[in-house]
Amino acid sequence: MNGSTRVIKPVLDRLTAELIAERVERAELTTKMAPAEALARSDGLLMEFLSLLREGKHLEQVLASQAAALAAPGREIQREAARLVLAAHALGLSLTSRMLGDALAAIAGSNSAVGDALATLKNEHVVLEQGDIWTGLHELRSQTLATLLHDAPPPTLGDTLSVIARLLPADEAGWLLRRSAERFPETVVAVADAVASNLHEPGATSSGVAELLEGAERADNIVYATTCLPIIQRLAPPGTSPTLIAPIVHGIRNQDTSLDPIGAPAFDRTATLMTRIARALPPRSSPVLEAITRQLDSTLVVSLLTSGTLVEAVRLLEALAGSVTLSASEASAVFQEFDEPINATQADAWTRLISALNPFIASENREATFGPVGHRALAIARAEPSAVMLAMQTGSNPSVTVMHGLDVPEQAPGMTWDVPSSSSSDPLNDFVVALAQQLAFACPEAGHVAVITITPSGRRYRVGGFEPGFKHMAREVFKERTGVRRNVGFQGAVRMLSAAPTWTDLLLEQSQIAQALVDIASEGAFRLRANDPPHHAQAWAERAQAANERAGELASTPKDGSKERAASHASEDDAQRQNDPVSQALGAAAQALSNLGTNDNRVAVALSLRDAAAKVEHARLLTPTYFGLDQPVPDALSTELERLARAAISSARDPDSWTSVRFGDHAAVNAITAASTAKAQQQQYAVLSVIEAAVPGAVLQSVPDPFPSPTSIDQTGWLVTAALQDWDETVNALANIDVDTRRTLDCNVWALAVDGVRPLPLAVIMAHYGEQPVLPLAGGSLDQHLTAAGLPLAQTVDAATAKVRELAATVAQASWALALHRSRPTDWPSTVPAPEIDDLDRLAIAAQSAVAQLPDSVGSVLGAALDTLVAQVKLELQEATDLTLAGELLDVADRGPTPAAIDAGLWQALTDLSLAPAIGFQASEGFV
Repeated sequence: MNGSTRVIKPVLDRLTAELIAERVERAELTTKMAPAEALARSDGLLMEFLSLLREGKHLEQVLASQAAALAAPGREIQREAARLVLAAHALGLSLTSRMLGDALAAIAGSNSAVGDALATLKNEHVVLEQGDIWTGLHELRSQTLATLLHDAPPPTLGDTLSVIARLLPADEAGWLLRRSAERFPETVVAVADAVASNLHEPGATSSGVAELLEGAERADNIVYATTCLPIIQRLAPPGTSPTLIAPIVHGIRNQDTSLDPIGAPAFDRTATLMTRIARALPPRSSPVLEAITRQLDSTLVVSLLTSGTLVEAVRLLEALAGSVTLSASEASAVFQEFDEPINATQADAWTRLISALNPFIASENREATFGPVGHRALAIARAEPSAVMLAMQTGSNPSVTVMHGLDVPEQAPGMTWDVPSSSSSDPLNDFVVALAQQLAFACPEAGHVAVITITPSGRRYRVGGFEPGFKHMAREVFKERTGVRRNVGFQGAVRMLSAAPTWTDLLLEQSQIAQALVDIASEGAFRLRANDPPHHAQAWAERAQAANERAGELASTPKDGSKERAASHASEDDAQRQNDPVSQALGAAAQALSNLGTNDNRVAVALSLRDAAAKVEHARLLTPTYFGLDQPVPDALSTELERLARAAISSARDPDSWTSVRFGDHAAVNAITAASTAKAQQQQYAVLSVIEAAVPGAVLQSVPDPFPSPTSIDQTGWLVTAALQDWDETVNALANIDVDTRRTLDCNVWALAVDGVRPLPLAVIMAHYGEQPVLPLAGGSLDQHLTAAGLPLAQTVDAATAKVRELAATVAQASWALALHRSRPTDWPSTVPAPEIDDLDRLAIAAQSAVAQLPDSVGSVLGAALDTLVAQVKLELQEATDLTLAGELLDVADRGPTPAAIDAGLWQALTDLSLAPAIGFQASEGFV
């Protein structure tokens, strides 16, 4: 509002856009995307909507008159301001009023003249003001008008971008380089030369220069990918996506990766082809990075490295990637600037500092610079809170032993400039590998490094005979960071260059492929017939292969201009390289169907079909409805894939039943599959019924299995439920099943304690292999089994019960802390305080207070259980027992409860405490 005047900003709405699109269609004008997508991408601007919707140059024609008007005499300041603002906005950047004043001072004479010029451009809808920030109205309009304003150079677009480069801080200039390579690649080296001139400015910082160099490296990735992509497309076999093979061929060409024959014909053919494509690629060069680092000398680099923190120094060294050579004395001076680590986070940065400086140090001078290899390994071990021992094997190969915690926390996020780690379901493996990598980086002379995980009992941690916490890793496993980072960036660049022009195009192609796959899958069961006519099989196989090739050639997802840029260049790389879940699922489905015609192993085919079905469902859940466009994957695809997987296993189990199926007789296919399922369940029940015979109160039932056996037709397993009074007998009956029978039983079997019909958190699962016939089933795995079986665990939520659980965990943690304290060398820094007798007495008092809030029938049992655990830890503190509570909790996964722990009442106490959250107080009186 200005007085009585209201400023109205017109915005194109959906109804008007649909009416315009309808008129365009009636006029039989060619469109290039769906109206919904054009409207979403236009930001409500009419000209942009029409330009996005229609083929042709309507927007360019309209803006040409605007560019011509700016070419009139007397509009020099406005024209140059428009060039700067629009060129920056076309790359997703913006300029401040102060930047524009500095850039235009020579031709404007005063800041007020610059302000007047910007106001005029704003009134003519050329630029947009947002406080102190100036941008264009829409990136499409900005890109078009910026190009028009440079039609008659000088200045060239590169000249204007070079001016912008000098205005921006170093970190923003890195993004300018990246975006220039993406959208105006012919300008990027000139822009880099302009940016480099700012490196000697007084305000330059190590982190700012590092981000500038990171942007330069990404620009080089794009330049390299632009050269390589046509070669990959020309040499790749039909139906092979360039984005799929890009990381492989980059690794062979630039990272010394080799794919040696292994004697498997399919693999060897693929390896030969990948090697041939890789050798056809030029070696990677770094013209943009080198344009900047030519302005950096070692003196300036050392000054930057030593003026900030350890993390900042590591970031700059890794961004330099060896492009500036340091002398041995300079490298030593940088290393000496930083202290040894005192915690795991510092240890990660410190080892990366050594790794980055190592190329500048001759091997014979390594110990003089970094210290003895044993001392470096010791620094890493001392900084790791759970480490208890360091051993040097054959002189220079370190091995660190760590104590497994009762809970393994997820790994902390990497450095801010690292590629984000993908989510993992195995935090122990992540932790062990990360520690091994620290040892490898800190000890460049080591050929191997090792990490051993023990439990508080001193035993090596094992589960089912395996050691998931043990790693013995060769140095070659840990790839050089620069090569890995550039490979990730190359993947992202190839995917960006392979993107579909519009979502409309991509979704239409995906939906057509998906429907074709539904039709192919629905006929797949008839290919399982022993007497399937060869010409029918061949025709079907050709359709499946055609769909497979078509899925492999799907374009990447269009770039979403509405998304804010990532927090770092590495995060942007990671976002760019991500597979579209729909395209990935369609590719998996097409490949699985093709396998049916080439692989006689029906079980293997079924596994691939089920994997594809899971990916299809996952894609349907993940994929939003883009711009209101239809979901490209129909419900029927996953259903048909699963149906075919069941039929494939049925044909493997009962091939004779499939000899007389007529083509198109789906009822017969369903009947045969159902008969095979019933037969398999009867055979399984015949084996497992001995449990019901041994324990009359036990109930055996077939339930959905979250992790089914590969040969399960209907993906079910068997659940044995038993009341607490029958629990021990039930577990013994399950454990007494013959070892050979356990190995051949093609289903999972688990037992669950129940209170009437309510499940209790007490369960075991039959082991098909290993020394222990049954293993505990708890935590997330138990939750998944219960959810699949439709038996959610009832959790009481009263504060007293929660306090009991908390105290039990605290007692167990005290046992672990005591074991760690005694195992860790006394001259290493203490990382976890060991409990004192007073601490345990306070726990006992807290336990009495908590159980006093519970009904007597429950409180007395839980109080006794807590007393048992506290008493056990007191014995451990007094060194009066070899048994450890924490060790028992971790060792049970491999060897079951020990007789000593059973005799000490620990397992009875733990059982009572584990049942507390699920036992209702009134119901509990019947069996506690």
